[in-house]
Amino acid sequence: MPTVADPGGVKVVPFVGPSSILLALMASGMNGQSFAFNGYLPVDATEQGKRLRELEALSRKANQTQIFIETPYRNRALLAGHVARDLRPVHAGVRRG
Repeated sequence: MPTVADPGGVKVVPFVGPSSILLALMASGMNGQSFAFNGYLPVDATEQGKRLRELEALSRKANQTQIFIETPYRNRALLAGHVARDLRPVHAGVRRG
């Protein structure tokens, strides 16, 4: 299995294990050299948006992947309410590494 800092070119299929955070990072193709785990986002939608914008700014400034965890029952609301609308530029897409 590739490590977090794998240079690419290898299809990664993460397996369920003790560290889903690192497995998600490996499969994402995002910067594994510099990343931060930020835990859970605030429950309040306004505070979530504020925190996501802070993390986005930090990511751009430090060229650092920002990782957070969310509960399964809040994922749909998070994606619909913030990620798709506020943070994703029109021309952006999902890249798999």
